[in-house]
This record gives sequence, structure tokens and C-alpha cells, in this order.
Amino acid sequence: MQEDHKDINNFKSFNDFFKENSNISYKQIFEENKDYFERAGYKLDGHDTKYMFLYEYLRRFVQLGEEERVYDILDQLHILQYNEYLDKIKREFNKFDPSKKWLKRLKKVYFVQHRRTQDERSFVIYPHSNFVENFLDSDYREFPITWSNLEEMIQKFDQNRHDIWLGQPTPMGDLEGIINPPLKFPILFFEKDDTEDFQFFNYYKIAWESRWDDLTFDEIGRSAASLLDTSLYKAFPELNIISTTPYEGEECKGYMLIDEEIPDVELLEPVRLNEHKRIRKLLEVSDKNLILLVKPFTLIAYGFKVRKNNEILTGIFIEFKNKLSWHCSIESVPLFQSDNFQIKLPVIDTKDNDSIDEAIRTVFKKTSQLITNKDITLLNKLVLTAKEQKKGTILVILEKEIAMVEATRLTQSSTLIKPKKLNLQLLKRLSGIDGAIILDTKGTCHAFGVILDGRITKGDPGRGARFNSAHRYFRTKEEEEVPCVLLIVSEDGHVSILPEEFEN
Repeated sequence: MQEDHKDINNFKSFNDFFKENSNISYKQIFEENKDYFERAGYKLDGHDTKYMFLYEYLRRFVQLGEEERVYDILDQLHILQYNEYLDKIKREFNKFDPSKKWLKRLKKVYFVQHRRTQDERSFVIYPHSNFVENFLDSDYREFPITWSNLEEMIQKFDQNRHDIWLGQPTPMGDLEGIINPPLKFPILFFEKDDTEDFQFFNYYKIAWESRWDDLTFDEIGRSAASLLDTSLYKAFPELNIISTTPYEGEECKGYMLIDEEIPDVELLEPVRLNEHKRIRKLLEVSDKNLILLVKPFTLIAYGFKVRKNNEILTGIFIEFKNKLSWHCSIESVPLFQSDNFQIKLPVIDTKDNDSIDEAIRTVFKKTSQLITNKDITLLNKLVLTAKEQKKGTILVILEKEIAMVEATRLTQSSTLIKPKKLNLQLLKRLSGIDGAIILDTKGTCHAFGVILDGRITKGDPGRGARFNSAHRYFRTKEEEEVPCVLLIVSEDGHVSILPEEFEN
């Protein structure tokens, strides 16, 4: 598939269609019946008005046996549904992903119609593309289609450059009684993001494929959670009710772990999750280091876990924030948050992201190795994960060759490793000990637990040893004219950036 998919808008416009197929224009028809339409709540350019006109003309042309005009009507209905679906995608993805990351990755949306009118079988795609001529109308003209196989073939045709979402076909049921309803389905082309190392996105895709035509996507997030863990899906209604349950006038705040392990504090009388007031009372006892344990499947609270040294939790971790708001993570990786029954991706601090983006692009603008948006996304995610590390840490970002040299030079005061591209889980582990992490602009780690050196300079006693050692190292690299960005994450999660001019 070509980069631009060779879009050709060869469909007639709505107004052109009516000019060609009636003695008077659509607008003129509307104006002559304006009082009736306005009383009924219709607007000239409203979707409902256009649908009404199209259905009437479709019925007329089917009765007259004018096959070409029937196909023209189906084209117009196809365009209207495509535009409606684009609006829906924007609205629903914005609800699910407040950072708009998915919408930024969405490169193409196609709407496909599989027509079975008057014994003819054909695919129509809008916007028009060579995708039809070179693929759908050739190898896969016959129906039914194995959808898993179709997605695989589209991926091959696309040369595996995009993450492709293929909605399952659904009939255009509103045409029943007029013609044999065509099937419709969308195809979404997302820019690939190889930095995603958690499966929730894949689960959301699976849930979306079968429910893309729902009025809203609100249930898709919960369905994705059920694919991840059936206990989590089963717990959804109880968690929502618990989050609304006050205790002595206070909103719900507390910590819960859905997992099966030996409790440090055992309840002699377990409590079911649907005993909302009793669970709420137990949550009042909990904090980040004393977590209420709930058994999977049976959803019975049976004790408390004492969390030591900010250890990684293996089960489903629920943090109640306030009324109708709770966040979910697995193995300390944020999964989603539920706010007012709406599943959302975790909100990222975009101020830090923007500053880090600008610093990296500016400092390494003359580097021999191209820095891509994927590299920036990964580095931002690593910083976000580092902010959750209670001890704080330092990320030293250098060009690949310099990172290798520095890691080797500082071997005596660090742990040198074979270069390894970081993911969020690995970053959590490596930042769990004192010392900096040396990585390159691609997010590849070369050493961790590094004690940074540097020539003695006047420091800032108010900023602590971590900041001052990083400052000395950075000033030395600056004097040596070595491109370098340092991200210093303090224990309270604040991110300091060197060079300082990029800090918020």
C-alpha cells in the first residue's frame, strides 16, 4: 500500500447527486417544504434530513429497477455514515484517551461497504483508494471472509507499516425492507508504537473490533478489562459502588489488591466485595503500605498485605481516589482509571513531556542518529515510570557512541550491561538502586547504578546530593562539548532538566 493510499474522491457530492437525479435540487425541495421540516426538527444540512431524502429516493429507484441510481444512493449513504463515524471516533477516543495520543497515531480511516444488491457482490471503500482495486476487489471478492485472515492479508499489503484495526461487519439494518442490506465495517490505520509493552491496548482492540458500532464505546474499556482478567470485570460494579460509599462523612480513599497470597494480617471473618459498607470500613484502615487483599474470582476480602520497600505488586492494584474515581494498575504499571463510569487511559503530565521533548530534540539536533517520535515517546514513558520510584533517580541521555564510552569509563562505579532497550518494567527494576542510568537517545540502557563524576563546581546546598552530582557531571560534559541531557527525578516526583533552560 502506498504511503498516501492514493486517495481519489470519485464519489458524487450530495448536492450534485440530487441535481442529476431530480428536476429540482435537494435544497429547493427542502425550501418548498421548509415549514414541515422545521416543525419536525430537521435542518437543511442535518444528517437526519439527508438520510430521509436518501431513503425515499432509494425506495423509489428500487421500485423502478434503476440499478445504477440505487448504487448512487448507496454511495451517498456510505459517505454520510463515514462522516458520522469519524465524528464518533474523535468523540469516543477523546473520552478514552484524554492525552489524544491515539488520535495522533490514527493516520487513515476507511469505511467499507460489502454490497449484495440484485445478485451482485462488490466492495466499496470511502475515501476511494487503490486499496479496493489492488486488494478487496481481487483476492477477496467472494464472501464470506475469514476476518482474521483478512487482517493478516491487509497487514501484508500494507507491508506491516501500520497497526491495523478491522471492525467486524454489521448489516446496514435500516435498509431492511428496501433492499438486501449491505454489510459495513471500518478499517483503521494507526502509526505503530513499538514502545507499548503492556497488553491492554491489544485487549481494547479486540473488544473494539466486535463493538465498534455501539452507540458509545463506554463498554469497550470494561470488555478489554475482562479480557485481561475476568475477576476485574466482575468487580467493576462493586468497585464503583464502594467508591461512592462514604465513611464518617469522608469520601472513599484506600488501597486494594486483587491477588491470592498469604496475608500479613488475616481476617478471621472474610468480607464479600458486595458488602460495600464493610469493605469501605476496611479501606479506611488501608494505605500504600497496608493494602486490603481480595481473592480473585470469589472477590472476598481476607486480610491485609504489608508492602515493604515499595515492592512491585503482582496482582491487580486498585487505588480509590474519591467518589466514582479509582485507578487500576498491574505490577505497578498504570493500566487505566475509572472516572464517573468512564474508562480512561492514565493521564500523563504533558508539561514535563513537552519540556523533555524540546530538550532532547534541541540538544541532539546535530546527532548522526535520527531521533524519531517513537524515541521521544519511549523516553517520556521512562521518565513517567521513574517518577513513581520513591527513591528518585537520574537518567543520563547521550548519543549512542558516547553512552558506550561513558559506561565503559565509569565501570568501576557502576554496573555495566550489554546494551538493552528499556521497557517500563526494566526501568522500574534498574532505578530501584542508588545511582544514575546511562542510556542513549533510542532508550537503550548501557549501565545502571552509576556514580557520576565531574569537576568540582559551586553547587546548590538546598538541592541535595543527587542534584549536585548530576550538575557537576553535566557541567563537565558541557565544557567538553558533549551533547547531554540529564533528567533528575526527586523523591517527590519532581523532574529537573539539564540544560536548565528547558525546565518548566
